[in-house]
Amino acid sequence: MNTNRIRYHVGSHDLGLDTEYRVECVDTLDEAREWLRHDVEEVAVDVEDDTEFDAFLDRLDGLDIVGEHRIDAFVFFVRHVTDCGCPCDCAETGRECDGEHPREAAAEPQLADADDQGRSAFEFDGTQYAVFNTAGSDRDGLWAAAQVPAEGPVSASSDCLLAGMATREVAFARAVEKLRPTRLITFLPKRYASITTPREEREADEYPTVTADGWVVGWSTDGYAVLFENGKARAHIYREGPFIFATIHRAEGVGSDDLDGEWRFVETAAAAARAQILDARDRMNVEFFPVVVTALPDDEDHAPLLVDPAAARIVRAGDVREGDTMLACVLDVRGRMPQTDYFNDQYTAHPIPYSPSCGCGVCCLLADEPGPVVNLGDDNQWDVCDPMAASALVLIVPA
Repeated sequence: MNTNRIRYHVGSHDLGLDTEYRVECVDTLDEAREWLRHDVEEVAVDVEDDTEFDAFLDRLDGLDIVGEHRIDAFVFFVRHVTDCGCPCDCAETGRECDGEHPREAAAEPQLADADDQGRSAFEFDGTQYAVFNTAGSDRDGLWAAAQVPAEGPVSASSDCLLAGMATREVAFARAVEKLRPTRLITFLPKRYASITTPREEREADEYPTVTADGWVVGWSTDGYAVLFENGKARAHIYREGPFIFATIHRAEGVGSDDLDGEWRFVETAAAAARAQILDARDRMNVEFFPVVVTALPDDEDHAPLLVDPAAARIVRAGDVREGDTMLACVLDVRGRMPQTDYFNDQYTAHPIPYSPSCGCGVCCLLADEPGPVVNLGDDNQWDVCDPMAASALVLIVPA
């Protein structure tokens, strides 16, 4: 399963006009460069003077291609997109999908003019939807959006996306906002518990079960949603009054972290949780890197190392996990050789929630820290909390 969040949209249009031809969605910048080359060559064939086109192609390999490139009366573009989720036809054609292959970029939904009943249609990834007023008029605050049923009229009770919107335009914008995450995540139908079902059975069936690969949201019969990755629960999303909250489970299965953000819909909160999980994974892959220890403390103020320094890694404090051995703070990463300040003695991290008012006398010192703070635990030689800015770099030996 490809979990790259970044892709590139490559296309062209006549100067001053909308794009008429297929826009390609590709996985890497190198692919984008080749598609751009292909597009330019194809257009150059049909112009009388291809001098500008040849000049562009000659310097293409050295260009920063993201952006727009005007050649003669044409505009060629490469757009950097995040979580576009452009669908492919692998499922329909029976091909095995690696998630990386090129496909047509999904068109932006367009809201049609109102019909004689005041309904405006739009299409999202091949499915028809309609925006309409539940009062059958233009009254503000009564606009809704729903999927167009195969039979029968569109109504607020038939596959309704949302209702109570201020205007037609707001209803359309919110509907598209709610639908976009469905390109990245499969949302299963909501589940409900019957009051006639025995309590023991209701409780046993409350938590959703998902075995499918990929990202899937299942619903608890108690009303909260669970985000799964390849069948493993990764986040809980729940509503309290008008607010939606998300909690992400740590990768090692111990503990969880609240996700900061404001969301209108469970769908957008699930997409944010997925993005956070993938970004954290990328940070671990990129920043959890090996180092060469060139000097070790060798004086009476420092205990001898009981671990192999060849296994040392530099990570952010926020990425320290249960059982990691803490060696030093990294003080300066601007130069070629980072400088470290070794602790008097190595110790094992046992992260616990950070509270500036815990009363230990240390946590309060970081109460004004502008960013997130983590507590690497109080189960150490000094029996005191170990708070650090989550972005601080530390030298560790992984568990």
